[in-house]
Amino acid sequence: MFTLQKSVKLVIASFILLASCSGEVSGASAAYDETANLITAKVGEPFSISLDSNATTGYQWRLSSPLDETVIKLESSAYQDPQSDHKIVGAGGKEIWTFTPVGKGETIIRMEYIRSWETGSTPAKTHEVKVVVK
Repeated sequence: MFTLQKSVKLVIASFILLASCSGEVSGASAAYDETANLITAKVGEPFSISLDSNATTGYQWRLSSPLDETVIKLESSAYQDPQSDHKIVGAGGKEIWTFTPVGKGETIIRMEYIRSWETGSTPAKTHEVKVVVK
């Protein structure tokens, strides 16, 4: 039986889900994924970008243009294996890129998914995100 209490919980969960799909991330140590296209951050508060990746294919993400280092700097990038109890050969994971805002302003992070040995070829994927540092 569907009760009023269950109904209220469902509505609240729906609002939370919708809010998480807004395409914008802000706050300290924010985690960003491929669905957003804008990050609002504060100077000194790192944020991470998480992009689907599969190291077994030879592809990896890289910056396709230099960062505006007056606004943000790259702290680290690391490949994260799939989160599974049963490691499946060939399963994709995530690349986690962490940046620290160092000055107020706006910039764009441009990335491409490439095989490093395939020079001159078109990237399999590209991704960009606007960063506003307040």
